[in-house]
Amino acid sequence: MEFTGERFVLGKASGGIETEHLHRYYSLLKMASGKKILDAACGEGFGSAILAKNAQYVCGIDISNEAISYAKTNYQRYNLEFKQGSIENLEFEDDYFDMVVSFETIEHVDEGMQEKFLNEIFRVLKNDGILVMSTPDKYLHTDLPKHNNPFHIKEFYFNEFAQFLKTKFKHVEFFNQTIDNFGLILNYDANSRDNIKIINEADSDRFGKYIIALCSNTEIQDKGILNTLFSHKEENQVKPQSDGDFLQIFWDNNNSFIEYNSVKAAYKFTNEFQTLSFSIQNESVGRLRIDIGNRPSIIQIKKDLIFKTKNEVSLQEIKVLSTEGLVRLNDEDDCLNFISLSKDPQIILDYCFEEPTQDLSIITEVKVTDFNFEVCLEKLNDFHKSIIKDQYEQKTLHMGDLDE
Repeated sequence: MEFTGERFVLGKASGGIETEHLHRYYSLLKMASGKKILDAACGEGFGSAILAKNAQYVCGIDISNEAISYAKTNYQRYNLEFKQGSIENLEFEDDYFDMVVSFETIEHVDEGMQEKFLNEIFRVLKNDGILVMSTPDKYLHTDLPKHNNPFHIKEFYFNEFAQFLKTKFKHVEFFNQTIDNFGLILNYDANSRDNIKIINEADSDRFGKYIIALCSNTEIQDKGILNTLFSHKEENQVKPQSDGDFLQIFWDNNNSFIEYNSVKAAYKFTNEFQTLSFSIQNESVGRLRIDIGNRPSIIQIKKDLIFKTKNEVSLQEIKVLSTEGLVRLNDEDDCLNFISLSKDPQIILDYCFEEPTQDLSIITEVKVTDFNFEVCLEKLNDFHKSIIKDQYEQKTLHMGDLDE
């Protein structure tokens, strides 16, 4: 997918443009935690993938089939979905999302479409939901530099944008974004650098030519939540490619699993068991989820997990509640056996913690080998034979009971 100026494509635009687009999404990571989010007019999907790091669920929509196809190919996560669709008719239920994000979209459509879009956002947002929307300030972006973007149909002056959003939202906070080799986002009425969160390094006193609005019908508690300074994009960038081979453990967080509450450990494809250790610093309670790799494979996990705290070490047998993207085979005496058939295999375990636990280490042993059709077929045949054998033995036992 090529960058034409209409839709940003990660890795195919200048540094300033990349910083501009990446910064907006990274500034939302804290706010996105645990939320169901719609990324409206998501383009090629990089921003949706950033939000999915912390969100419960993210859906990116775009009118372009090409963009959605690119997004589905390059950004794949268990909590991330892409759909082709129009902003004038959001195909979701009322009160469905905790947050709607729409960056650099509203100026690409006419006034009639802008009004329809805002009405649809209002409909799909929960009563206490949040809209985050950005657009270029027409005076600073277009009029002063005499710059014209041929893809922009209806741009806003600041007062116009404020009036537009306040037709639907009681509380609206505005931020300015300025771009160079770094990015700076500040409250519209707070040009001092107090309370700026430093993402990396750099500084700027320039007045921003992009307006970012944070909108809700409930009071916005942290009015400076988007105040951020962003630079060295390569350190933060989401790359449109698969991660390496790793096992990732998630721990329960209010009956959901989010990226923030997880740790990873790399492993190798080998015929030997490997010992992996995970340190969980946050307080954790409840279930665990184990994600193993991102490609089809044959997986064995030792049945006992080792739990280590400052004061004690204990063994706990794995109790599987459910799996996704896996075929569970016969257990052996000391290990569980699976065939992974997806890019995001998951094993959800029964409650592992009876009470909140801190400074916990979890140690497990795994063996992961390459997916081999003949080996998998043999394992599946053995599994099938064992099921038939069990059924036959149960039937024979039942017939014996009847004879008595």
